[in-house]
Amino acid sequence: MAAVATIFVLCGVLRAQNKAPLVPSGKTQEIAEHVYVIPDQRMNVVPNIGIIVGREGVLVVDTGMGPRNAETVLNEVKKITSKPVAYLTITHFHPEHGMGAQALPAGTIVIYPTAQKAELLEKGPGMMKEFSGVSTEIADLLKPVRFRMPNITFSEEAEIDLGDFPVRLLHWGPSHTRGDEFVFCPSKASYLAGMLS
Repeated sequence: MAAVATIFVLCGVLRAQNKAPLVPSGKTQEIAEHVYVIPDQRMNVVPNIGIIVGREGVLVVDTGMGPRNAETVLNEVKKITSKPVAYLTITHFHPEHGMGAQALPAGTIVIYPTAQKAELLEKGPGMMKEFSGVSTEIADLLKPVRFRMPNITFSEEAEIDLGDFPVRLLHWGPSHTRGDEFVFCPSKASYLAGMLS
């Protein structure tokens, strides 16, 4: 019931906003050494997006809604580093967070909680239909989407080594969705926590 209510509220807000939910270009900020965020600019259904740069590659946290937004994310990464996007993780299965994954390079390893994969398979098509019905701008962003399944899933915790520091991916059970994830950089003492926008 809460999910249905959220969708109705979202529909009203987005119709009033009447803009395509686009990840902003040129707004990326370094929030800790080697840790960047593309802020949501207080735009509905645009998430804060994380970029973590290590010696051996980049971890991207969330893609924005659809391949067009993911291309913006990739362009922002290129402004920061020439290192490859080695990993993608997604904070939860809603379309504005991970349904641009197909735009990332084929060699990028997609990793997130097993519960998130199950929820994407179960609810993803319905959620895409709901979001597409909100506005033509959203429908256009989602039209080219093809689900990209994770290469790796984990139940509670996983660690990614970017070459010079670890990044921990944590799933502590259901919250906003069944597969919510937190991203923790212990050596940077900074959270990219859920980033639920």
